[in-house]
Order: sequence, then C-alpha cells, then structure tokens
Amino acid sequence: MERGMRHGDPLSPFLFLMVAEGFNVLMNKAIEDMEFTGYGVGKDEDLIISHLQFADDTIIIGKRSCEGEKHKKGG
Repeated sequence: MERGMRHGDPLSPFLFLMVAEGFNVLMNKAIEDMEFTGYGVGKDEDLIISHLQFADDTIIIGKRSCEGEKHKKGG
C-alpha cells in the first residue's frame, strides 16, 4: 500500500499551489493581527517582507520580538 502521490502525478502541482496559497493567507493574517512582523527593506524600510515563495521553496523573514517569543512558548 502506497501513501502520497507518485512522482510526476499531474495533480501534484495543483495541490502544492493550494497549500502554498493557504500558507500565504495565514502569513498575511498573522501580520494583520500583529502576531508576526516582517523585515523592512529599502532606504526608509518602507517595503516590508515577511515571506518569499518561488517554485517549491519558501523563506520566512521576520524580526524577533519578546512578544513573539512569549506567544510561541504559550506564555
């Protein structure tokens, strides 16, 4: 009995896109609710980057905060 999808399954990219888009929505919600802070770039740090996605790679970029650490630890 096999689990998962076979390599080259035509449904695989579609499922990946659904999960990637779901992650994108969750990250944007976390930023909106101030549970996560992205990293400011540029001369005035007016462009905030929280995550980058390309093909099957995802990079999460953020600032570390005491509030975030407490939230992560459940305190």
